[in-house]
Amino acid sequence: MSTQPVDGGSGDFILRQDRRTVLFLDIARSVTLIERDGMSVIERWIALSQTVSTRIGPEHGGRLVKRTGDGLLLEFENPLDAVRAGLETLALTEAQEAEFDVARRIRLRLGAVTCDVVRGPGDLYGHGVNLAARLMQRASPGEFLISAETRDGVTDGIDAEIEDYGELELRNMSRPVRAYRVGPQRRDLALPGLSTGRLQPRIAVLPPTPRLADRDSAFIGEILAEELNGVLARFSEQFGVISRLSASSLNNRGMSAREIGERLGAEYLVSGRYDAHGGAIRLSLELTHARSEEAVDAVLESFDQGELASPDRAAITRVASQICRSLMQCEIARARRAPLSSLHSYTMMLAAVSMYHRLSLPDFELAQRLLEGLVEREPDRAAPYAWLGSWHVMRAQQGWSVDVQQDAQLASRLIEDALNLEPDCVTALVARGSVAANLQKRLDLAEQAYMDALEINPSEASAWVRRAALNAVQGRGVEAVAHAEKAIALSPIDPHRYLYDSLAASAYLALGEDSTALAYAEESMRANRRHASTLRVKAVAEWRLGMEEQARGTVRELLKIEPGLTCARYIAASPAPDSPMVREVAKTLRKAGLAA
Repeated sequence: MSTQPVDGGSGDFILRQDRRTVLFLDIARSVTLIERDGMSVIERWIALSQTVSTRIGPEHGGRLVKRTGDGLLLEFENPLDAVRAGLETLALTEAQEAEFDVARRIRLRLGAVTCDVVRGPGDLYGHGVNLAARLMQRASPGEFLISAETRDGVTDGIDAEIEDYGELELRNMSRPVRAYRVGPQRRDLALPGLSTGRLQPRIAVLPPTPRLADRDSAFIGEILAEELNGVLARFSEQFGVISRLSASSLNNRGMSAREIGERLGAEYLVSGRYDAHGGAIRLSLELTHARSEEAVDAVLESFDQGELASPDRAAITRVASQICRSLMQCEIARARRAPLSSLHSYTMMLAAVSMYHRLSLPDFELAQRLLEGLVEREPDRAAPYAWLGSWHVMRAQQGWSVDVQQDAQLASRLIEDALNLEPDCVTALVARGSVAANLQKRLDLAEQAYMDALEINPSEASAWVRRAALNAVQGRGVEAVAHAEKAIALSPIDPHRYLYDSLAASAYLALGEDSTALAYAEESMRANRRHASTLRVKAVAEWRLGMEEQARGTVRELLKIEPGLTCARYIAASPAPDSPMVREVAKTLRKAGLAA
Protein backbone atom coordinates (compact mmCIF):
# COMPACT_ATOMS: atom_id res chain seq x y z
CA MET A 1 0.00 0.00 0.00
CA SER A 2 1.24 3.50 -0.79
CA THR A 3 0.04 6.87 0.48
CA GLN A 4 0.40 10.39 -0.81
CA PRO A 5 -0.78 13.65 0.75
CA VAL A 6 -2.95 15.78 -1.52
CA ASP A 7 -3.93 19.42 -1.05
CA GLY A 8 -7.68 19.61 -1.40
CA GLY A 9 -7.96 23.33 -0.79
CA SER A 10 -9.78 23.00 2.55
CA GLY A 11 -7.13 20.77 4.12
CA ASP A 12 -4.91 17.86 3.29
CA PHE A 13 -6.24 14.35 2.81
CA ILE A 14 -4.45 11.10 1.99
CA LEU A 15 -4.68 9.11 -1.22
CA ARG A 16 -4.04 5.41 -0.55
CA GLN A 17 -3.41 2.61 -3.02
CA ASP A 18 -4.59 -0.91 -2.18
CA ARG A 19 -5.21 -4.22 -3.91
CA ARG A 20 -8.94 -4.89 -3.87
CA THR A 21 -11.74 -6.61 -5.74
CA VAL A 22 -14.34 -4.04 -6.76
CA LEU A 23 -17.92 -5.04 -7.49
CA PHE A 24 -20.34 -2.91 -9.50
CA LEU A 25 -24.03 -3.78 -9.73
CA ASP A 26 -27.04 -1.97 -11.09
CA ILE A 27 -30.57 -2.50 -12.36
CA ALA A 28 -30.71 -3.68 -15.95
CA ARG A 29 -32.95 -1.47 -18.14
CA SER A 30 -33.79 0.71 -15.13
CA VAL A 31 -35.19 3.59 -17.19
CA THR A 32 -37.82 1.37 -18.79
CA LEU A 33 -38.71 -0.27 -15.48
CA ILE A 34 -39.14 3.02 -13.64
CA GLU A 35 -41.17 4.48 -16.51
CA ARG A 36 -43.47 1.47 -16.36
CA ASP A 37 -43.77 0.99 -12.58
CA GLY A 38 -41.91 3.91 -10.98
CA MET A 39 -42.77 4.02 -7.26
CA SER A 40 -42.85 0.25 -6.82
CA VAL A 41 -39.46 -0.23 -8.51
CA ILE A 42 -37.88 2.58 -6.47
CA GLU A 43 -39.19 1.18 -3.17
CA ARG A 44 -38.01 -2.35 -3.97
CA TRP A 45 -34.60 -1.11 -5.09
CA ILE A 46 -34.09 0.97 -1.95
CA ALA A 47 -34.91 -2.06 0.22
CA LEU A 48 -32.65 -4.35 -1.84
CA SER A 49 -29.75 -1.91 -1.90
CA GLN A 50 -30.01 -1.52 1.87
CA THR A 51 -29.83 -5.28 2.32
CA VAL A 52 -26.76 -5.50 0.08
CA SER A 53 -24.92 -2.60 1.70
CA THR A 54 -25.73 -3.41 5.33
CA ARG A 55 -25.96 -7.22 5.40
CA ILE A 56 -24.73 -9.13 2.33
CA GLY A 57 -21.67 -7.00 1.70
CA PRO A 58 -20.44 -6.86 5.32
CA GLU A 59 -21.13 -10.57 5.88
CA HIS A 60 -18.63 -11.28 3.09
CA GLY A 61 -16.09 -8.72 4.29
CA GLY A 62 -17.24 -6.04 1.85
CA ARG A 63 -17.72 -2.31 2.21
CA LEU A 64 -20.10 -0.01 0.38
CA VAL A 65 -18.07 2.64 -1.44
CA LYS A 66 -20.90 4.62 -2.98
CA ARG A 67 -24.40 4.55 -4.44
CA THR A 68 -24.93 5.45 -8.10
CA GLY A 69 -28.68 6.00 -8.21
CA ASP A 70 -29.73 2.63 -9.61
CA GLY A 71 -26.45 0.96 -8.68
CA LEU A 72 -23.85 0.23 -6.01
CA LEU A 73 -20.06 0.05 -5.85
CA LEU A 74 -18.57 -2.24 -3.18
CA GLU A 75 -15.02 -3.29 -2.38
CA PHE A 76 -13.68 -6.58 -0.98
CA GLU A 77 -10.27 -7.75 0.18
CA ASN A 78 -10.30 -10.83 -2.06
CA PRO A 79 -12.05 -12.15 -5.19
CA LEU A 80 -13.83 -15.04 -3.48
CA ASP A 81 -15.70 -12.81 -1.05
CA ALA A 82 -16.77 -10.51 -3.88
CA VAL A 83 -18.08 -13.40 -5.99
CA ARG A 84 -19.94 -14.93 -3.06
CA ALA A 85 -21.56 -11.60 -2.23
CA GLY A 86 -22.52 -11.04 -5.87
CA LEU A 87 -24.07 -14.49 -6.24
CA GLU A 88 -26.02 -14.12 -2.99
CA THR A 89 -27.31 -10.76 -4.19
CA LEU A 90 -28.46 -12.25 -7.50
CA ALA A 91 -30.18 -15.16 -5.76
CA LEU A 92 -31.96 -12.85 -3.30
CA THR A 93 -33.13 -10.55 -6.09
CA GLU A 94 -34.53 -13.42 -8.17
CA ALA A 95 -36.36 -14.84 -5.13
CA GLN A 96 -37.89 -11.52 -4.12
CA GLU A 97 -38.90 -10.54 -7.64
CA ALA A 98 -40.48 -13.90 -8.55
CA GLU A 99 -43.94 -12.71 -7.45
CA PHE A 100 -43.99 -9.95 -10.11
CA ASP A 101 -44.70 -10.25 -13.82
CA VAL A 102 -41.56 -10.74 -15.89
CA ALA A 103 -41.84 -7.26 -17.41
CA ARG A 104 -41.93 -5.66 -13.93
CA ARG A 105 -39.10 -7.60 -12.28
CA ILE A 106 -35.89 -5.98 -11.15
CA ARG A 107 -32.98 -7.84 -12.66
CA LEU A 108 -29.42 -6.97 -11.77
CA ARG A 109 -26.21 -7.06 -13.76
CA LEU A 110 -22.83 -7.31 -12.05
CA GLY A 111 -19.16 -6.83 -12.87
CA ALA A 112 -16.09 -7.49 -10.69
CA VAL A 113 -12.37 -6.81 -11.17
CA THR A 114 -9.39 -7.47 -8.91
CA CYS A 115 -7.02 -4.55 -9.24
CA ASP A 116 -4.99 -1.80 -7.61
CA VAL A 117 -7.31 1.03 -6.54
CA VAL A 118 -6.61 4.53 -5.32
CA ARG A 119 -8.74 5.40 -2.32
CA GLY A 120 -9.85 9.01 -2.18
CA PRO A 121 -12.48 10.72 -0.05
CA GLY A 122 -15.72 8.81 -0.59
CA ASP A 123 -14.71 6.99 -3.76
CA LEU A 124 -12.27 4.59 -5.47
CA TYR A 125 -10.25 5.46 -8.56
CA GLY A 126 -8.19 3.59 -11.11
CA HIS A 127 -8.33 1.67 -14.37
CA GLY A 128 -9.72 -1.44 -12.67
CA VAL A 129 -12.66 0.47 -11.24
CA ASN A 130 -13.55 1.71 -14.73
CA LEU A 131 -13.11 -1.81 -16.10
CA ALA A 132 -15.52 -3.25 -13.52
CA ALA A 133 -18.14 -0.71 -14.57
CA ARG A 134 -17.63 -1.60 -18.25
CA LEU A 135 -17.95 -5.34 -17.52
CA MET A 136 -21.18 -4.70 -15.63
CA GLN A 137 -22.54 -2.75 -18.59
CA ARG A 138 -21.80 -5.68 -20.92
CA ALA A 139 -23.56 -8.17 -18.68
CA SER A 140 -27.07 -9.28 -19.59
CA PRO A 141 -29.89 -9.05 -17.02
CA GLY A 142 -29.21 -11.55 -14.25
CA GLU A 143 -25.59 -12.02 -15.37
CA PHE A 144 -22.34 -11.61 -13.43
CA LEU A 145 -19.07 -11.02 -15.36
CA ILE A 146 -15.60 -11.02 -13.78
CA SER A 147 -12.06 -10.33 -14.97
CA ALA A 148 -9.33 -12.95 -15.41
CA GLU A 149 -7.61 -11.80 -12.21
CA THR A 150 -10.82 -12.26 -10.24
CA ARG A 151 -11.42 -15.63 -11.85
CA ASP A 152 -7.98 -16.79 -10.62
CA GLY A 153 -9.18 -16.36 -7.03
CA VAL A 154 -12.27 -18.56 -7.42
CA THR A 155 -12.37 -22.35 -7.75
CA ASP A 156 -14.61 -23.60 -10.53
CA GLY A 157 -17.12 -26.19 -9.33
CA ILE A 158 -16.46 -25.46 -5.66
CA ASP A 159 -17.06 -21.74 -5.13
CA ALA A 160 -19.10 -21.12 -8.27
CA GLU A 161 -19.62 -22.28 -11.83
CA ILE A 162 -17.31 -20.35 -14.13
CA GLU A 163 -17.65 -20.06 -17.90
CA ASP A 164 -15.12 -18.46 -20.21
CA TYR A 165 -16.88 -15.50 -21.87
CA GLY A 166 -14.02 -14.82 -24.30
CA GLU A 167 -12.40 -11.48 -25.06
CA LEU A 168 -14.71 -8.48 -25.01
CA GLU A 169 -14.34 -5.14 -26.72
CA LEU A 170 -15.29 -2.60 -24.05
CA ARG A 171 -16.10 1.05 -24.49
CA ASN A 172 -13.09 3.35 -24.03
CA MET A 173 -10.78 0.38 -23.48
CA SER A 174 -7.80 0.19 -25.86
CA ARG A 175 -7.55 -3.62 -25.80
CA PRO A 176 -10.02 -6.51 -25.57
CA VAL A 177 -10.55 -7.82 -22.05
CA ARG A 178 -10.82 -11.49 -21.09
CA ALA A 179 -14.04 -12.03 -19.13
CA TYR A 180 -15.73 -14.93 -17.35
CA ARG A 181 -19.36 -15.51 -16.42
CA VAL A 182 -20.00 -16.81 -12.89
CA GLY A 183 -23.09 -18.52 -11.58
CA PRO A 184 -24.14 -20.62 -8.58
CA GLN A 185 -22.44 -23.96 -8.09
CA ARG A 186 -24.13 -26.87 -9.78
CA ARG A 187 -25.27 -29.71 -7.58
CA ASP A 188 -24.17 -32.57 -9.84
CA LEU A 189 -20.51 -32.18 -10.76
CA ALA A 190 -20.07 -35.72 -12.10
CA LEU A 191 -19.39 -36.32 -15.76
CA PRO A 192 -20.19 -39.65 -17.43
CA GLY A 193 -17.55 -42.23 -18.09
CA LEU A 194 -15.00 -41.80 -15.30
CA SER A 195 -14.46 -44.74 -12.99
CA THR A 196 -15.27 -44.16 -9.34
CA GLY A 197 -12.97 -46.97 -8.19
CA ARG A 198 -10.07 -46.06 -5.96
CA LEU A 199 -6.56 -46.27 -7.27
CA GLN A 200 -4.92 -46.52 -3.84
CA PRO A 201 -5.01 -44.64 -0.51
CA ARG A 202 -4.33 -40.97 -1.23
CA ILE A 203 -3.04 -38.05 0.80
CA ALA A 204 -3.71 -34.34 0.28
CA VAL A 205 -1.64 -31.50 1.73
CA LEU A 206 -3.63 -28.33 2.47
CA PRO A 207 -1.45 -25.21 2.55
CA PRO A 208 -0.77 -24.22 6.18
CA THR A 209 -2.28 -20.87 7.15
CA PRO A 210 -0.58 -18.07 9.12
CA ARG A 211 -1.68 -17.72 12.72
CA LEU A 212 -1.80 -13.96 12.27
CA ALA A 213 -3.08 -12.23 9.12
CA ASP A 214 0.05 -11.09 7.31
CA ARG A 215 -0.15 -10.42 3.58
CA ASP A 216 3.65 -10.29 3.29
CA SER A 217 4.08 -13.91 4.45
CA ALA A 218 0.80 -15.44 3.18
CA PHE A 219 2.54 -17.13 0.25
CA ILE A 220 4.77 -19.19 2.56
CA GLY A 221 1.94 -21.66 3.16
CA GLU A 222 1.68 -22.41 -0.57
CA ILE A 223 5.45 -22.98 -0.79
CA LEU A 224 5.43 -25.27 2.25
CA ALA A 225 2.62 -27.32 0.70
CA GLU A 226 4.42 -27.51 -2.66
CA GLU A 227 7.69 -28.72 -1.13
CA LEU A 228 5.98 -31.20 1.20
CA ASN A 229 3.99 -32.58 -1.75
CA GLY A 230 7.22 -33.10 -3.68
CA VAL A 231 8.78 -35.15 -0.89
CA LEU A 232 5.66 -37.21 -0.17
CA ALA A 233 5.36 -38.08 -3.86
CA ARG A 234 8.49 -40.26 -3.47
CA PHE A 235 6.26 -42.68 -1.58
CA SER A 236 3.58 -42.84 -4.24
CA GLU A 237 4.03 -46.57 -4.86
CA GLN A 238 2.29 -46.96 -1.49
CA PHE A 239 -0.17 -44.06 -1.78
CA GLY A 240 -1.21 -41.40 -4.24
CA VAL A 241 -0.53 -37.72 -3.65
CA ILE A 242 -3.26 -35.27 -4.64
CA SER A 243 -1.83 -32.36 -6.62
CA ARG A 244 -1.04 -29.20 -4.65
CA LEU A 245 -3.30 -27.10 -6.91
CA SER A 246 -6.31 -29.36 -6.29
CA ALA A 247 -5.75 -29.42 -2.53
CA SER A 248 -5.18 -25.65 -2.38
CA SER A 249 -8.49 -24.99 -4.09
CA LEU A 250 -10.36 -26.34 -1.03
CA ASN A 251 -8.34 -24.52 1.60
CA ASN A 252 -10.13 -22.03 3.88
CA ARG A 253 -13.58 -22.98 2.50
CA GLY A 254 -15.11 -23.83 5.88
CA MET A 255 -15.42 -27.50 4.87
CA SER A 256 -14.96 -30.42 7.27
CA ALA A 257 -12.14 -32.92 6.86
CA ARG A 258 -14.68 -35.49 5.70
CA GLU A 259 -16.09 -33.13 3.04
CA ILE A 260 -12.60 -32.25 1.76
CA GLY A 261 -11.64 -35.92 1.64
CA GLU A 262 -14.77 -36.76 -0.35
CA ARG A 263 -14.16 -33.90 -2.77
CA LEU A 264 -10.55 -34.87 -3.41
CA GLY A 265 -10.89 -38.64 -3.04
CA ALA A 266 -8.28 -38.51 -0.27
CA GLU A 267 -8.16 -40.74 2.80
CA TYR A 268 -5.63 -38.61 4.69
CA LEU A 269 -5.22 -34.84 5.03
CA VAL A 270 -2.27 -32.78 6.21
CA SER A 271 -3.21 -29.33 7.50
CA GLY A 272 -2.01 -26.82 10.04
CA ARG A 273 -0.65 -23.36 10.84
CA TYR A 274 2.64 -21.53 10.94
CA ASP A 275 4.21 -18.46 12.49
CA ALA A 276 6.76 -16.43 10.51
CA HIS A 277 8.75 -13.84 12.45
CA GLY A 278 12.16 -12.38 11.73
CA GLY A 279 13.06 -14.99 9.16
CA ALA A 280 12.09 -17.93 11.42
CA ILE A 281 9.19 -20.29 10.72
CA ARG A 282 7.40 -22.39 13.31
CA LEU A 283 5.23 -25.02 11.65
CA SER A 284 2.47 -27.02 13.35
CA LEU A 285 0.82 -29.75 11.24
CA GLU A 286 -1.79 -32.42 11.89
CA LEU A 287 -2.31 -35.64 9.96
CA THR A 288 -6.02 -36.49 9.87
CA HIS A 289 -7.99 -39.49 8.68
CA ALA A 290 -10.57 -37.76 6.52
CA ARG A 291 -13.49 -40.14 6.87
CA SER A 292 -13.38 -40.44 10.68
CA GLU A 293 -11.97 -36.90 11.15
CA GLU A 294 -9.61 -38.36 13.78
CA ALA A 295 -6.11 -36.94 14.22
CA VAL A 296 -3.44 -39.53 13.40
CA ASP A 297 -0.38 -37.53 14.41
CA ALA A 298 0.89 -34.02 15.10
CA VAL A 299 4.11 -32.57 13.70
CA LEU A 300 5.97 -29.57 15.13
CA GLU A 301 9.01 -28.11 13.33
CA SER A 302 10.96 -24.86 13.55
CA PHE A 303 13.45 -23.68 10.93
CA ASP A 304 14.82 -20.62 9.17
CA GLN A 305 12.91 -19.27 6.17
CA GLY A 306 16.09 -19.64 4.10
CA GLU A 307 15.75 -23.43 4.33
CA LEU A 308 12.84 -23.22 1.90
CA ALA A 309 15.37 -22.36 -0.80
CA SER A 310 18.15 -24.73 0.30
CA PRO A 311 19.04 -27.68 -1.97
CA ASP A 312 18.53 -30.36 0.70
CA ARG A 313 15.22 -29.00 2.07
CA ALA A 314 16.14 -30.48 5.43
CA ALA A 315 13.23 -29.05 7.44
CA ILE A 316 10.59 -30.23 4.96
CA THR A 317 12.22 -33.68 4.82
CA ARG A 318 11.97 -33.99 8.61
CA VAL A 319 8.27 -33.11 8.52
CA ALA A 320 7.55 -35.55 5.68
CA SER A 321 9.52 -38.32 7.40
CA GLN A 322 7.38 -38.13 10.51
CA ILE A 323 4.18 -38.16 8.44
CA CYS A 324 5.31 -41.20 6.46
CA ARG A 325 6.41 -43.12 9.56
CA SER A 326 2.93 -42.58 10.96
CA LEU A 327 1.30 -43.90 7.79
CA MET A 328 3.56 -46.77 6.76
CA GLN A 329 6.42 -47.14 9.26
CA CYS A 330 9.12 -46.26 6.75
CA GLU A 331 11.73 -43.53 6.32
CA ILE A 332 11.76 -40.80 3.73
CA ALA A 333 14.43 -40.43 1.04
CA ARG A 334 16.26 -37.13 0.70
CA ALA A 335 14.82 -34.97 -2.07
CA ARG A 336 17.13 -34.42 -5.02
CA ARG A 337 15.40 -31.51 -6.73
CA ALA A 338 16.17 -28.02 -5.48
CA PRO A 339 13.39 -25.43 -5.42
CA LEU A 340 13.80 -21.95 -6.79
CA SER A 341 16.26 -20.06 -4.65
CA SER A 342 14.11 -16.95 -4.36
CA LEU A 343 10.60 -16.77 -2.96
CA HIS A 344 9.87 -13.87 -5.29
CA SER A 345 11.00 -15.97 -8.24
CA TYR A 346 8.70 -18.76 -7.11
CA THR A 347 5.75 -16.39 -7.13
CA MET A 348 6.73 -15.18 -10.59
CA MET A 349 6.75 -18.73 -11.89
CA LEU A 350 3.28 -19.43 -10.53
CA ALA A 351 2.02 -16.28 -12.25
CA ALA A 352 3.68 -17.28 -15.52
CA VAL A 353 2.07 -20.74 -15.47
CA SER A 354 -1.33 -19.17 -14.78
CA MET A 355 -0.90 -16.77 -17.72
CA TYR A 356 0.27 -19.65 -19.93
CA HIS A 357 -2.93 -21.61 -19.35
CA ARG A 358 -5.31 -18.74 -20.07
CA LEU A 359 -4.50 -19.07 -23.80
CA SER A 360 -5.26 -15.42 -24.39
CA LEU A 361 -2.49 -14.22 -26.71
CA PRO A 362 -1.52 -11.11 -24.66
CA ASP A 363 -1.37 -13.18 -21.45
CA PHE A 364 0.46 -15.96 -23.28
CA GLU A 365 3.11 -13.53 -24.48
CA LEU A 366 3.43 -12.10 -20.96
CA ALA A 367 4.02 -15.63 -19.68
CA GLN A 368 6.93 -15.92 -22.12
CA ARG A 369 8.50 -12.71 -20.82
CA LEU A 370 8.13 -13.85 -17.21
CA LEU A 371 9.68 -17.24 -17.95
CA GLU A 372 12.54 -15.75 -19.93
CA GLY A 373 13.21 -13.39 -17.02
CA LEU A 374 13.23 -16.34 -14.64
CA VAL A 375 15.72 -18.25 -16.81
CA GLU A 376 18.06 -15.26 -16.60
CA ARG A 377 17.44 -14.81 -12.90
CA GLU A 378 17.64 -18.50 -11.95
CA PRO A 379 20.13 -20.00 -14.45
CA ASP A 380 20.79 -23.07 -12.28
CA ARG A 381 17.13 -24.03 -11.72
CA ALA A 382 15.38 -26.49 -14.02
CA ALA A 383 11.72 -25.48 -13.69
CA PRO A 384 11.81 -22.17 -15.64
CA TYR A 385 13.62 -23.87 -18.57
CA ALA A 386 11.07 -26.70 -18.59
CA TRP A 387 8.05 -24.38 -18.57
CA LEU A 388 9.55 -22.15 -21.24
CA GLY A 389 10.09 -25.22 -23.40
CA SER A 390 6.45 -26.18 -22.86
CA TRP A 391 5.47 -22.64 -23.85
CA HIS A 392 7.00 -23.15 -27.32
CA VAL A 393 5.10 -26.43 -27.70
CA MET A 394 1.79 -24.79 -26.79
CA ARG A 395 2.44 -21.91 -29.21
CA ALA A 396 2.76 -24.40 -32.06
CA GLN A 397 -0.32 -26.36 -30.93
CA GLN A 398 -2.43 -23.19 -30.81
CA GLY A 399 -1.43 -22.22 -34.34
CA TRP A 400 0.38 -19.09 -33.12
CA SER A 401 3.86 -20.10 -34.24
CA VAL A 402 5.47 -18.25 -37.16
CA ASP A 403 8.13 -20.98 -37.46
CA VAL A 404 7.21 -24.37 -36.01
CA GLN A 405 10.64 -25.82 -36.72
CA GLN A 406 12.31 -23.04 -34.78
CA ASP A 407 9.89 -23.52 -31.87
CA ALA A 408 10.72 -27.22 -31.88
CA GLN A 409 14.45 -26.51 -31.73
CA LEU A 410 14.07 -23.93 -28.96
CA ALA A 411 11.80 -26.20 -26.93
CA SER A 412 14.20 -29.15 -27.24
CA ARG A 413 17.20 -27.05 -26.22
CA LEU A 414 15.43 -25.56 -23.21
CA ILE A 415 14.17 -28.90 -21.98
CA GLU A 416 17.57 -30.55 -22.34
CA ASP A 417 19.06 -27.62 -20.41
CA ALA A 418 16.52 -28.32 -17.65
CA LEU A 419 17.39 -32.02 -17.56
CA ASN A 420 21.11 -31.31 -17.53
CA LEU A 421 20.51 -29.23 -14.42
CA GLU A 422 18.11 -31.72 -12.86
CA PRO A 423 17.86 -35.19 -14.46
CA ASP A 424 14.84 -36.07 -12.32
CA CYS A 425 12.81 -32.93 -13.10
CA VAL A 426 9.36 -34.39 -13.81
CA THR A 427 8.12 -31.17 -15.39
CA ALA A 428 10.99 -31.29 -17.88
CA LEU A 429 10.44 -34.98 -18.68
CA VAL A 430 6.75 -34.35 -19.40
CA ALA A 431 7.74 -31.38 -21.57
CA ARG A 432 10.27 -33.58 -23.40
CA GLY A 433 7.43 -35.97 -24.21
CA SER A 434 5.29 -33.11 -25.53
CA VAL A 435 8.10 -31.93 -27.82
CA ALA A 436 8.73 -35.45 -29.09
CA ALA A 437 5.04 -36.10 -29.76
CA ASN A 438 3.80 -32.76 -31.05
CA LEU A 439 6.82 -31.23 -32.78
CA GLN A 440 9.17 -34.11 -33.65
CA LYS A 441 6.56 -36.82 -34.41
CA ARG A 442 8.57 -39.33 -32.35
CA LEU A 443 5.88 -41.15 -30.44
CA ASP A 444 8.35 -43.74 -29.11
CA LEU A 445 10.47 -41.01 -27.53
CA ALA A 446 7.36 -39.33 -26.14
CA GLU A 447 6.15 -42.52 -24.50
CA GLN A 448 9.59 -43.10 -22.98
CA ALA A 449 9.71 -39.56 -21.58
CA TYR A 450 6.30 -39.95 -19.94
CA MET A 451 7.30 -43.31 -18.50
CA ASP A 452 10.52 -41.80 -17.15
CA ALA A 453 8.47 -39.09 -15.44
CA LEU A 454 6.09 -41.67 -13.93
CA GLU A 455 8.96 -43.80 -12.71
CA ILE A 456 10.10 -40.82 -10.63
CA ASN A 457 6.58 -39.83 -9.58
CA PRO A 458 3.77 -42.30 -10.33
CA SER A 459 1.29 -39.66 -9.10
CA GLU A 460 2.27 -37.12 -11.79
CA ALA A 461 -1.15 -36.36 -13.30
CA SER A 462 0.27 -34.36 -16.23
CA ALA A 463 2.24 -37.40 -17.43
CA TRP A 464 -0.78 -39.68 -17.22
CA VAL A 465 -3.00 -37.26 -19.16
CA ARG A 466 -0.41 -36.83 -21.91
CA ARG A 467 -0.08 -40.60 -22.19
CA ALA A 468 -3.85 -40.56 -22.71
CA ALA A 469 -3.42 -38.07 -25.57
CA LEU A 470 -0.66 -40.20 -27.10
CA ASN A 471 -2.85 -43.28 -27.12
CA ALA A 472 -5.89 -41.36 -28.38
CA VAL A 473 -4.11 -40.00 -31.47
CA GLN A 474 -3.10 -43.57 -32.33
CA GLY A 475 -6.68 -44.80 -31.95
CA ARG A 476 -6.02 -46.81 -28.78
CA GLY A 477 -9.17 -45.73 -27.00
CA VAL A 478 -9.17 -48.22 -24.12
CA GLU A 479 -5.66 -47.27 -23.00
CA ALA A 480 -6.38 -43.58 -23.56
CA VAL A 481 -9.47 -43.62 -21.34
CA ALA A 482 -7.68 -45.58 -18.61
CA HIS A 483 -4.86 -43.03 -18.50
CA ALA A 484 -7.29 -40.08 -18.56
CA GLU A 485 -9.19 -41.60 -15.62
CA LYS A 486 -5.95 -41.98 -13.71
CA ALA A 487 -4.95 -38.35 -14.36
CA ILE A 488 -8.28 -36.87 -13.30
CA ALA A 489 -8.41 -39.07 -10.19
CA LEU A 490 -5.00 -37.73 -9.13
CA SER A 491 -5.89 -34.09 -9.81
CA PRO A 492 -9.67 -33.85 -9.48
CA ILE A 493 -10.00 -30.07 -8.91
CA ASP A 494 -7.12 -28.54 -10.83
CA PRO A 495 -7.19 -24.84 -11.85
CA HIS A 496 -6.06 -26.02 -15.28
CA ARG A 497 -8.67 -28.76 -15.43
CA TYR A 498 -9.74 -27.63 -18.90
CA LEU A 499 -6.67 -29.42 -20.30
CA TYR A 500 -7.51 -32.67 -18.50
CA ASP A 501 -11.12 -32.52 -19.70
CA SER A 502 -9.95 -31.77 -23.25
CA LEU A 503 -7.65 -34.79 -23.37
CA ALA A 504 -10.29 -36.98 -21.73
CA ALA A 505 -12.60 -35.89 -24.58
CA SER A 506 -9.98 -37.03 -27.10
CA ALA A 507 -9.68 -40.36 -25.30
CA TYR A 508 -13.42 -41.04 -25.45
CA LEU A 509 -13.51 -39.94 -29.08
CA ALA A 510 -10.87 -42.57 -29.84
CA LEU A 511 -12.96 -45.13 -27.96
CA GLY A 512 -15.99 -44.23 -30.06
CA GLU A 513 -18.04 -42.91 -27.13
CA ASP A 514 -18.97 -39.66 -28.82
CA SER A 515 -21.57 -38.42 -26.32
CA THR A 516 -19.09 -38.72 -23.44
CA ALA A 517 -16.41 -37.08 -25.60
CA LEU A 518 -18.77 -34.17 -26.22
CA ALA A 519 -19.60 -33.85 -22.52
CA TYR A 520 -15.91 -33.51 -21.65
CA ALA A 521 -15.26 -31.13 -24.54
CA GLU A 522 -18.12 -28.89 -23.40
CA GLU A 523 -16.82 -28.97 -19.83
CA SER A 524 -13.37 -27.96 -21.07
CA MET A 525 -14.87 -25.19 -23.20
CA ARG A 526 -16.82 -23.86 -20.26
CA ALA A 527 -13.52 -23.21 -18.47
CA ASN A 528 -11.43 -22.09 -21.47
CA ARG A 529 -12.91 -21.29 -24.87
CA ARG A 530 -9.55 -20.71 -26.57
CA HIS A 531 -8.08 -24.22 -26.58
CA ALA A 532 -7.95 -25.22 -30.24
CA SER A 533 -7.64 -28.96 -29.59
CA THR A 534 -10.88 -28.95 -27.58
CA LEU A 535 -12.76 -27.26 -30.41
CA ARG A 536 -11.58 -29.88 -32.89
CA VAL A 537 -12.76 -32.74 -30.68
CA LYS A 538 -16.06 -30.98 -29.99
CA ALA A 539 -16.77 -30.46 -33.69
CA VAL A 540 -16.06 -34.10 -34.53
CA ALA A 541 -18.21 -35.42 -31.67
CA GLU A 542 -21.08 -33.13 -32.65
CA TRP A 543 -20.95 -34.23 -36.28
CA ARG A 544 -20.90 -37.92 -35.37
CA LEU A 545 -23.91 -37.39 -33.10
CA GLY A 546 -25.91 -35.81 -35.92
CA MET A 547 -25.52 -32.27 -34.57
CA GLU A 548 -24.32 -30.95 -37.92
CA GLU A 549 -25.21 -27.28 -37.51
CA GLN A 550 -23.55 -27.17 -34.10
CA ALA A 551 -20.44 -28.80 -35.57
CA ARG A 552 -20.26 -26.18 -38.32
CA GLY A 553 -20.54 -23.44 -35.70
CA THR A 554 -17.74 -25.02 -33.68
CA VAL A 555 -15.49 -25.09 -36.74
CA ARG A 556 -16.19 -21.39 -37.30
CA GLU A 557 -15.19 -20.71 -33.70
CA LEU A 558 -12.04 -22.80 -34.20
CA LEU A 559 -11.07 -20.70 -37.22
CA LYS A 560 -11.24 -17.53 -35.14
CA ILE A 561 -8.41 -18.95 -33.04
CA GLU A 562 -6.52 -20.60 -35.92
CA PRO A 563 -7.49 -18.54 -39.00
CA GLY A 564 -5.24 -20.47 -41.39
CA LEU A 565 -6.20 -23.97 -40.26
CA THR A 566 -7.06 -26.54 -42.93
CA CYS A 567 -7.46 -30.29 -42.83
CA ALA A 568 -4.06 -30.70 -44.45
CA ARG A 569 -2.43 -28.46 -41.84
CA TYR A 570 -4.18 -30.33 -39.05
CA ILE A 571 -2.86 -33.65 -40.34
CA ALA A 572 0.65 -32.28 -40.81
CA ALA A 573 0.70 -30.86 -37.27
CA SER A 574 -0.64 -34.04 -35.68
CA PRO A 575 1.74 -36.25 -33.69
CA ALA A 576 0.73 -39.18 -35.95
CA PRO A 577 -0.09 -37.86 -39.46
CA ASP A 578 -0.54 -41.37 -40.86
CA SER A 579 -2.81 -42.60 -38.09
CA PRO A 580 -6.28 -43.74 -39.23
CA MET A 581 -7.68 -41.87 -36.23
CA VAL A 582 -6.13 -38.59 -37.39
CA ARG A 583 -7.32 -39.13 -40.96
CA GLU A 584 -10.85 -39.85 -39.75
CA VAL A 585 -10.89 -36.70 -37.62
CA ALA A 586 -9.71 -34.63 -40.58
CA LYS A 587 -12.37 -36.19 -42.80
CA THR A 588 -15.08 -35.29 -40.28
CA LEU A 589 -13.77 -31.75 -39.86
CA ARG A 590 -13.90 -31.38 -43.64
CA LYS A 591 -17.58 -32.33 -43.61
CA ALA A 592 -18.16 -29.76 -40.87
CA GLY A 593 -16.72 -26.97 -42.99
CA LEU A 594 -12.95 -26.96 -42.53
CA ALA A 595 -11.17 -26.38 -45.83
CA ALA A 596 -9.25 -29.32 -47.26
